[in-house]
Amino acid sequence: IGRRVEEIAEFLIGLNFSVERVQTIGHSRLKSYDLICVCSFVNAFQLFFASGKCSFLWFDSMDSWRLTRKSLLRDKPLKECIKFVRDYLGTVFYKKADIITYCSKRDAKIDSSKHSKVKIFAPKQIPTQKLLDFGKRYVFVGPSDYYPNRTAYEYLISLANQNYFKNVKLHIYGMSSMYLENHADVFLHGVCPDREVYGQRDTHLVPLWSGAGIKYKTLVPLSLGIRVISTIEGANGFLTNPLLLICRTHDDFQTALETDFPKLSEVYQLENILEFDQRSDIQQTILESLD
Repeated sequence: IGRRVEEIAEFLIGLNFSVERVQTIGHSRLKSYDLICVCSFVNAFQLFFASGKCSFLWFDSMDSWRLTRKSLLRDKPLKECIKFVRDYLGTVFYKKADIITYCSKRDAKIDSSKHSKVKIFAPKQIPTQKLLDFGKRYVFVGPSDYYPNRTAYEYLISLANQNYFKNVKLHIYGMSSMYLENHADVFLHGVCPDREVYGQRDTHLVPLWSGAGIKYKTLVPLSLGIRVISTIEGANGFLTNPLLLICRTHDDFQTALETDFPKLSEVYQLENILEFDQRSDIQQTILESLD
């Protein structure tokens, strides 16, 4: 989410806005604003409160509420049911945003919004940078507090138990307090700088079978020219390219681990890896509304 907030802030600064970043609208310094962008999975009461403090309300849902709720419900059903009731009541008072944005067309469609100003604000590709060589590695990136990541981790451990990482080891990055099982072929690194996470000869694994949105664990390595093996969910919002191998089933994923990818020297420069983006439309709508 932090990366997303910074990207939206950069976009608004490019439109000559002075940007204030706050964790919640209640922490804002001013009584009113020209524009407020509320990012990610907030509740409807927060949106209602924000709408009363600005001339233009931008709600960046980022991911599908329905798909995200479904994932969270599997993890903490009682807590999420209470949140669902809270948000349903909040929608009674919630003033519709002037723009609602998602990361991908799939997520916007699943939420079935009839709002006339739903747009796609896809994340930008990461600028190419020089990568260190850590040798051949499999890499998974994701904090353990998100249920789909834990499911992916359990699947990867099951593969480790079948000796899939005996020759090429698996390295896991991100807050990992709930990744508890140890394995000789699996290394937990916790939160680390990007220069330690992305290596020249890595293959990044995205075995996500549920969730929502465009996955930064797919976007970042592809942007850097690193190979990715992903499920259909992990590849949501991405174009087909020679660095991305998409698997439909668990068996496909296991087969992909034994598949040779193109050498880096054979991979052409990827001009675009995302399916769709409407930044220019969003810019025009904001400027026309506040003119």
